[in-house]
Amino acid sequence: MVSFSEISSRELDFYKIVTGDLDNDGDLDAVLQYSLIPTDDDKGGDGVEHPKLLTGLIVYRNEDSDFEMIEHNKDGYAYYYQLHSIENGIIKLDGKHGAGSLIFKDNQLTAAPPL
Repeated sequence: MVSFSEISSRELDFYKIVTGDLDNDGDLDAVLQYSLIPTDDDKGGDGVEHPKLLTGLIVYRNEDSDFEMIEHNKDGYAYYYQLHSIENGIIKLDGKHGAGSLIFKDNQLTAAPPL
C-alpha cells in the first residue's frame, strides 16, 4: 500500500470522485480516481524521460457513515479509463477504446468482461 507521505510528495495531475452503492447495503460508497505527475525518483534516476502518469483507484466503503478504504488499485485502470459511475456493485469506466467495468465482490475489485 502507498503511504500518505509517498502520495503527498507528488504533484496531483487529476482526480475525480464518484459515489454510489457499491456493496448494496443502501449506503453511498465512494471511489477516487487520481493521477500523479512522476517525480525524478519515479523516472528511475537514469535521465531517461518516463512520461506515464502514476494512476490509481481508491475504493471507500461506507458503513453507517464511517468510511473505510478497502482497495487501492494501481493496475492502470485509471490511466486508460475515466471513472463514470457506481451501480449495483459495479464501477463503470469510460475509455478511449470503449467502456469497461470493475466488479466489487468479496471486498476486492475484479475486471469484468468488456461492456
